[in-house]
Amino acid sequence: MISHRADIALTELQNKLPNYPVFLTGANNQKVYSSTSTGHNLSSPEILKFVDNGIISINDIDIIDSAYMVSGAVDYWCNILKNNTFDLSVYRFGLQRQNIH
Repeated sequence: MISHRADIALTELQNKLPNYPVFLTGANNQKVYSSTSTGHNLSSPEILKFVDNGIISINDIDIIDSAYMVSGAVDYWCNILKNNTFDLSVYRFGLQRQNIH
């Protein structure tokens, strides 16, 4: 789909694709089913450090499974499907409130 997206009108993609299911990354790299493909987060090395150190649970951040991340995928997942690149500032605020810096 990603490689052929230029052949389909952007509005058609934005209207239909959010209703397709995807898998998210869960604890122990298990796949977690999501009934929609929108409103999730893309992974980043920064956030994975927090997960690896037990500061944030992978189950709490709705990260799209890495199998979907091929060349050109960021534009597709963010601009067409309205997912997010992971913004750690949201979690920094919560961590600061808990006195974790």
